[in-house]
Amino acid sequence: MVLRPDALSRHGGDVVQADITAKSLRSMGVNVTLSAGESLGSADLVHVFNLQTPDWTLSMVRAAKSLGKPVALSPVYWSRRRFLLGAATQLPFVLPRLPHAWREHPGAESGRQTAPLIPTGHRGAMQEVLRSSSVLLPNSEAEAEHLVASFPELRKRRDAIHVVPNGVDVEAYDRSHGAAMDPGFPSLPDEFLLCVARIDFRKNQLRLIRASERLGLSLVCAGSPVGSSAWHRAYDAACRRAGRHVTFLGQVPQD
Repeated sequence: MVLRPDALSRHGGDVVQADITAKSLRSMGVNVTLSAGESLGSADLVHVFNLQTPDWTLSMVRAAKSLGKPVALSPVYWSRRRFLLGAATQLPFVLPRLPHAWREHPGAESGRQTAPLIPTGHRGAMQEVLRSSSVLLPNSEAEAEHLVASFPELRKRRDAIHVVPNGVDVEAYDRSHGAAMDPGFPSLPDEFLLCVARIDFRKNQLRLIRASERLGLSLVCAGSPVGSSAWHRAYDAACRRAGRHVTFLGQVPQD
């Protein structure tokens, strides 16, 4: 199973999905290795995650194909056009924070970004990834239909699309259900909205925070800020200034 190289520093749903899938497959007797592209030669099958990181994903797919390995793809895909339209409406709140975010961590943008902030110009890479994958594993019928709508050439390959819904981690639920809250955990309101996702343009917390403030609802955000670029840091700062009834927990364990 191949994850993007910034999976640990930029934790996301694709990482959780791969980790839990690997654990479940191991319990069924399958030998699974999580990697950032190492040791592909010893695999019978290479399972690549995330079409949203097109250049990186394509490099891994090409490496697997050069070794004669079949490729399974979990696309974790949604519309880039919709993301851009949604992000654009938030720029008036983010731009004032940008100079400070840039000064705060000078030179932090030098690291390799596997997921472009402005996701344009990568359609050809995505098409090659889809073409080269023997099987496509979207997480819902909606994602499957969205893939076909975005890439009409998949209409001729519908038999290669198999929906695998994300499951519930029942063991984690059983462990934590009814357990006392960790005494070091921040105090929370009696009732609140909960958003579980890293703080990121793609996750749209800023609009959620502004909406919850207008409705007078308490909001709890569980997830760490991306912080990999001045844009992301400015977005995080805008989120933290947008509401008075918001609790930011940072990244917390799954349980």
